[in-house]
Order: sequence, then structure tokens, then C-alpha cells
Amino acid sequence: MWSSTFLRASKTAEILSNAIKCRVAFLDELRERQDMESKFDFTLRAQNVLSYYN
Repeated sequence: MWSSTFLRASKTAEILSNAIKCRVAFLDELRERQDMESKFDFTLRAQNVLSYYN
């Protein structure tokens, strides 16, 4: 399981991780962007994470 390093996401991931007995990896690349990220940029970033960590 992968999670953003933001507090809200990481707490949720830890709860789920404990419930299903699955390790969680916290990735800075999954952090939400504070600027106005376009849908294309978001898709590209998500694809990069999936191809790198898959």
C-alpha cells in the first residue's frame, strides 16, 4: 500500500494497514500539490509513481 506523507493520508493509511495487515510505504510523490496542478500534470505524476514503484 502507498500513501502520501501528509498527516491526514498517513493516519488513514496506517489504520487501513493495521486492519488488513499490509505494509504501507509513505511517498512524497503522492503529496497533493498546493499550486493549481492541471489534470494532465496530475495524471503524469500519478503515472510516474505507478511506473516507478510497480
